[in-house]
Amino acid sequence: MSKYLPLRIDISGQRRGKLLIGEHIGESVMKFYRCTCDCGAVVDVPDTPLWQGAVRSCGCDGEPYHKAFGHYIRRVNDGGAA
Repeated sequence: MSKYLPLRIDISGQRRGKLLIGEHIGESVMKFYRCTCDCGAVVDVPDTPLWQGAVRSCGCDGEPYHKAFGHYIRRVNDGGAA
């Protein structure tokens, strides 16, 4: 068995912090998962920060890791927030 991880690991249905990871979308260079945050926002998040555990919310909690990965997070809706 190889010591290396497969090229793509399906993490759909898992939870990372406040994010419930949904379907895998996109087959471009950067692959995304559509995630639903506990606040109700739906965001598309790159797979690598999710695997690493670097992104744990849509940004609603203001954690500093969003400064590094925030520009990659695509907001689909804002969960009805004003």
